[in-house]
Amino acid sequence: MSEASKRRKRWGGLRFRIQVHWTWIITILALIAALGIQRVPSVRPEWPDSAVWATAVLTALLVGTSLVGHEASHAMAARALGARAVLFRFALAGGAMTTDARALGPRGVALTALAGPTLNAMVAVVFWTLADLLDPSTGNRLFLGWQAAALSITPVTGTDPTLAHGFALALTDAACINALAGAINLLPVPPLDGGFVIEAITWRLTGRFETALTVSRSLARCLGILVMLVGLFFFVLGDFAPGALAVILGISLDRLQGPRRTSNH
Repeated sequence: MSEASKRRKRWGGLRFRIQVHWTWIITILALIAALGIQRVPSVRPEWPDSAVWATAVLTALLVGTSLVGHEASHAMAARALGARAVLFRFALAGGAMTTDARALGPRGVALTALAGPTLNAMVAVVFWTLADLLDPSTGNRLFLGWQAAALSITPVTGTDPTLAHGFALALTDAACINALAGAINLLPVPPLDGGFVIEAITWRLTGRFETALTVSRSLARCLGILVMLVGLFFFVLGDFAPGALAVILGISLDRLQGPRRTSNH
């Protein structure tokens, strides 16, 4: 992989490297474009372009930070369970955290994999709660008693209600994306986090890491081929944009799978 940047650092006794592929930047820009062109205007058609694009950028920043936090939670769990070095990679298919699975054992691999979706769930709850405090009309009230508090702090956000509504919409969309990312990552197919739980269970049952790894790689390759076939189907229908994205994603899913991988999404 040719990465845009590659850095080595150390944190609390854990050595880690960060690789950022240029397609990661494309992913963020594509998200901003989708939000600014379609999502935000459909919800707030009365907003000026400046407010629309500011909300789109804020949402993308929240999502990007959450995805980085997802991988960081994997690393923190791995560090607590015995890992000494990890590799972060960010590309089109999302992010990936790689470490030596043998140092973690089956239980450690499973707990490390589950750390990411757990963080996504926590972030989603926090974002939804903050969105409700800023703008109760978002319909995301987790605690009905907080509606009065939301109304009482609205004046603090400024005289322009667009500011509060913009932050609320950004938080709501970021919360939804976090919830969706966490749910998808729990699917029991590598290289998703749920797939590594299956890998850990296979390792535990067979007592052989190599067997678990073979099963994991086979499932990942089948998933990659399936996604690419879906992309080709889109091509046949004339939908070239989603078709190309699916083919690239299928290739990326296969490439992200590796012999020392413990988590990615």
